Amino acid sequence: MDAQAVIDTLGMQPHPEGGWFVETFRDTAGGPRGHSTAIYYLLKAGERSHWHRVRDAVEVWHYHAGAPLALYRAPDGKTVETIVLRAARWRRER
Repeated sequence: MDAQAVIDTLGMQPHPEGGWFVETFRDTAGGPRGHSTAIYYLLKAGERSHWHRVRDAVEVWHYHAGAPLALYRAPDGKTVETIVLRAARWRRER
């Protein structure tokens, strides 16, 4: 499947920070934001996600397919660290 087919199949919508998303879970017991939510998020080739600050939640990233993704974090708001997400190459040991 190409990116547009995934967007169409999952009914993804434009994300306010760039890219595409569809919410798959929301724990409504924690108020409007919820205790936790889960989304599928997709960037097409050439698209970018804007910097954003997360203060009241934890983000967990799962990489499924596509080109390697550079994830930039600045835990102290100044020093940038880069994490590259890519497909794992699994190998069976004998």
